[in-house]
Amino acid sequence: MLNIYTRHSADCAHSDNSQWRRCRCPKWLRGVLPNGATVRESAGTRSWEQAERVARQKEAEADPTRVDEQKTRRTSVKDAIRMCLEDEEARGLEVSSRKKSRTILERQFLPFCEARKFVHLDQILPIDLTEFRSSWNNGEATNGICNTWPLPCHGVAISLSYRWQGRYKLEKPAKPALFAARMRQTFPSGARG
Repeated sequence: MLNIYTRHSADCAHSDNSQWRRCRCPKWLRGVLPNGATVRESAGTRSWEQAERVARQKEAEADPTRVDEQKTRRTSVKDAIRMCLEDEEARGLEVSSRKKSRTILERQFLPFCEARKFVHLDQILPIDLTEFRSSWNNGEATNGICNTWPLPCHGVAISLSYRWQGRYKLEKPAKPALFAARMRQTFPSGARG
């Protein structure tokens, strides 16, 4: 615990009492912090009340049992799409793969989110990603792929869910075992290709 005392000037009328609060002499801190560090330093003020605030702040900062309340950074959908595309480029994916991702994310997923007024990733639930996938209108090629092997079509939605929630959001993403169980129920083991 830190104690406050006054270091009186030579001409102060209360120089015999280091606990005198009302004079304009400098206030100092002395004591041991909760983490065990010894302190003997100026409080940087001539006010006893301000010195008390400085002492309590130093004690709170040095408390080893203190848990910081970490504010979750909310990532916007646009920033997440930008980061995802930059990540693909940094990993050196083929231009054709990046072009497909750009089409799906910027031309389909972003308008989907804007239409539903999703601004941040934490607003998007797995059911929304399923709805997004069902809204695709990419022709016979995509439908044929999905009938024989569902992972390419659902891959983007699943990737968005797991990569964004796992990497850019501090909460635990949906359980992959649940997705795997649903895939086994929907598609027999030989149908995946």
